[in-house]
Amino acid sequence: MSAANAAIEADDAHPALRETALQLLNVLRGSIIHILQKGIHYGQIKSDIDPDLYATVIIASLEGYYDE
Repeated sequence: MSAANAAIEADDAHPALRETALQLLNVLRGSIIHILQKGIHYGQIKSDIDPDLYATVIIASLEGYYDE
């Protein structure tokens, strides 16, 4: 089970689990944004991409869901 799925499954029944899962998800998101920004800096990724958007798409892809 992934962090986002764990957060959703925990919902109100397990607030500590939900908080931990959300923290992990935030770390993952921050890491992906950092990697994308480094790629832009080194010219490995186009400079006109939105790292926040792409982080969302990557995480959603890992989670198996993406809704525009």
